Amino acid sequence: MMSYVYAITDRPDAVLPGGSGLAQIVFRDIGAVVSPSAGSHVTATAEKLWQHEQVVESLMSARTVLPMRFGTLLASFDEVEDMLRRGYPMFVEDIARVRDHVEVGIRFMVLREPRSTQISFASSSASRLPPSHGLAQSATAPGTAYLRAKSIKEHERGDRRRPELEPVRKTYRILAEYAAASKLDDDVEAPTVSAAFLVNRDGLPSFRQLVARLADERPELALLCTGPWPAYSFVSAHVGKSAQKVGS
Repeated sequence: MMSYVYAITDRPDAVLPGGSGLAQIVFRDIGAVVSPSAGSHVTATAEKLWQHEQVVESLMSARTVLPMRFGTLLASFDEVEDMLRRGYPMFVEDIARVRDHVEVGIRFMVLREPRSTQISFASSSASRLPPSHGLAQSATAPGTAYLRAKSIKEHERGDRRRPELEPVRKTYRILAEYAAASKLDDDVEAPTVSAAFLVNRDGLPSFRQLVARLADERPELALLCTGPWPAYSFVSAHVGKSAQKVGS
């Protein structure tokens, strides 16, 4: 029987949420919250994704939580305990970093024509061509000219987009000053820019007010603010087998 891992937490003495068939593997002062899984992989259905998120968020009420990626599987309870033992220093460091903090996500979009304030609050990379294998290297080979033209066009689009992203980067830097940690994904080929911020729980209302003020001051940007979430973007520990999506 495989073990599905939802999260690693502090306070293993805290009561587990009921009704989900949860168990806990404890090592010293941390624990892994798990449930038995009959299969060797998990299909990413909407129902199972929702269940994963519900369990992780329910744990946050009484513990500091390191959320695992959806579909994290280990072979047995013994393997879970071994994972806790081997990764203990890293888990403790992660727990200390995210304690009393939540993740806030912000998606930025540069507007072609500035409009009235564009901000939304919600509670819940562009692909690249892989390395070629067996493609003819001759400049006259079929498709070579197309691929070269496409590459040039993408680079030109990136060159045009870099100046457009400067207001996004400036806004990100201001917000980052009010967060314990932050991450920015500013792929010049993507239509939107995503950022994640690790924010103190007590400072969450002030952070949202800052987002609203910056959106008001920057009509050339549309902002979507989501969260608070478990700190997925700020967990260095990702273990086990990955999830498989429907149809894979």
